[in-house]
Amino acid sequence: MVVCMNNQDVDVWLGKKVDQIIEDGGFKVKAIAEKTGIPISTLASKRKAYSHFTFSEIYKIARATNTPPSEFIPPQFKSEALAEGGE
Repeated sequence: MVVCMNNQDVDVWLGKKVDQIIEDGGFKVKAIAEKTGIPISTLASKRKAYSHFTFSEIYKIARATNTPPSEFIPPQFKSEALAEGGE
């Protein structure tokens, strides 16, 4: 069975993932904002899931943190999870 996520679930998941990558990598939010060109207030809003990240923003964050862009795909959406029934 494939577990569905609504838009809000995806926004929350992405915000938490961005926070995790920033924290685990020892980055400062301000430095990521500067490297990506995303205003710090916008980055904060999106990390709290008040608005959506664009693909371009996620790509910029991935590059700034040296993280593969695939890390920003919720596990439910990865082909292996779909092939295994959403687990």
